[in-house]
Amino acid sequence: MDDDLLNKLTQQIFQKHLATYVEIESQFLTRKCASELEKFYVSKNHQKKPAERFQELKRDMQELIRTKANINIAQVEDYGGETFLSEELAIKMLQDANASLKRCRVLSNETDLPSNIIKLNDILLKYLMHEHATYALGLGLNIIPIADTGRQFPHLYFFDVVQKTNIIVHLLEDQCNTSVVPCVINTPKYSEYIFKKRTLMEQIEAKLDQGLDRTLNAVIGWVKLYLTNGQKKTDYNKPDSDFTLTSAACSHVVQNIHPVIRQIKKCLDGENQKQILNEFGVRLHRVIYDHLQTMSFNTAGAMCAICDVNEYRKCIRELDSPLVTQLFDILHALCNLLLVKPENLLEVCTGETLNYLDKSVVRQFIQLRSDFRDIKNTNNLKGIIE
Repeated sequence: MDDDLLNKLTQQIFQKHLATYVEIESQFLTRKCASELEKFYVSKNHQKKPAERFQELKRDMQELIRTKANINIAQVEDYGGETFLSEELAIKMLQDANASLKRCRVLSNETDLPSNIIKLNDILLKYLMHEHATYALGLGLNIIPIADTGRQFPHLYFFDVVQKTNIIVHLLEDQCNTSVVPCVINTPKYSEYIFKKRTLMEQIEAKLDQGLDRTLNAVIGWVKLYLTNGQKKTDYNKPDSDFTLTSAACSHVVQNIHPVIRQIKKCLDGENQKQILNEFGVRLHRVIYDHLQTMSFNTAGAMCAICDVNEYRKCIRELDSPLVTQLFDILHALCNLLLVKPENLLEVCTGETLNYLDKSVVRQFIQLRSDFRDIKNTNNLKGIIE
């Protein structure tokens, strides 16, 4: 029997089955993914929540009421740190999809192959990314504490959400590059694949960015609230006989900041890690800078402030950010203005660190000195506050 006849006979026998193959394969993959997803949530004893937009609206209303009426009604359910993201589930879905894609490459004719591959990949994207990853991201966004609402240091589960989401995205990317792209790259379906992929990634990245921003806000909000309520005015304006160096408030803040930096480094990598560490440091500097502006400093208190800022400087070195290091170096130099003798103020102001700063910034710090009224009209401030 020659090959042509064999091919004809094969087509005659199997054609009616192959004509509906992709529908059967699609139904099979859909059932498999849906079943795996359902089993996962059952294992977590979790009932899927309402639409994400409803949860966002609820959170926005809580924030509005808190801001306008100064009433905190937000009760954040954090699920005990559960992220509802599973690398094992992702691998199982990817394996099921990969098996379907392999069968598709064998059983689809050349003309239908690109469309069939995209159809099966869309099912994977629906269940793995939309029903699983995007849903978990929505939950993760809503468990982030609202800034300035709690005296307890916030739980930062969203960093774990980021890490697990990135793992799933990388796994999906690897499989698509090996099992999907080769089948569509030289066809019109490739542009459709790229568009869907880009849209999905942009949506996920937007949620990750939003969650990271909220998480940083929660931490910085706690720092601001704690320093406002926990830092005593007498820490920086105390008897000269009190030689306490670092304040208790500063020590507590630093103690809580160290684990945040470690968690960021653990859960993020590459440029994302650098950007978040840098942004965290900039925001931390701003809240500490603003906090110091609310205080009055005598000599002993200024020494304490310098020691506090020095502790913050040691802490932020872990960020590996030249910008943040520079900001805290400048803040440290500004705090020296609170301690030096009045006759040395001009010399310090024209030093290497402070010389290029706007004079208004320098004046603001000098005005925090408890002896400012005494030295205001002396020649010691000539050229500084004029």
